[in-house]
Amino acid sequence: MGHNIEYYDYPESYSKEKIFTGLSTYVAHATWQEGGHGLKEIRWNDHVCDSYEDAKAWIEAHDRKWYDCLAVKYKEPIKDNSKKVEELKNKVAEAAALHRQRSGVLYPKTRTSEYIGCLKCGSKLSQKYLNSNYCPLCHEDLRPDTMKKSIESARMKWQKAEETYKEYVKKHGKKKICWLVKIEYHT
Repeated sequence: MGHNIEYYDYPESYSKEKIFTGLSTYVAHATWQEGGHGLKEIRWNDHVCDSYEDAKAWIEAHDRKWYDCLAVKYKEPIKDNSKKVEELKNKVAEAAALHRQRSGVLYPKTRTSEYIGCLKCGSKLSQKYLNSNYCPLCHEDLRPDTMKKSIESARMKWQKAEETYKEYVKKHGKKKICWLVKIEYHT
């Protein structure tokens, strides 16, 4: 038994009655041990949010709590295969690959010396028995600062490429309008 909060999204073209009936039937089946009641109502709001995340935040801000079911519209990007979008996707993929490459290096296996010293606990560790980048005793990262900075730099480049892509799609991409519906019920 518990308090259930669930989110569903639908194209704007779906009728409100069809959405309500489907979700109400779903809740009735889910709550059969509680008497099988469906939903009482869904509060439909014609406000249009810029994204799914914005719609979810809008719902949380306007939720009356205590099993309030409500819906709001949001803009969903339509798949765009333009040259600019493909270029931005490629930059994201390249940055992600660079990050995976740098962070996937098993540092102890790159060393020519037989032992690696841990700067935190002072242990002298045989590199042939190390299968991670962390000290098995104190869990300190054994990689040098230059390697850690290189990995962080690649992560930041990846994050920036993703943000640039998302921002471009948000500003220039074609969008369709969808409903985000939050239902709440007790089982």
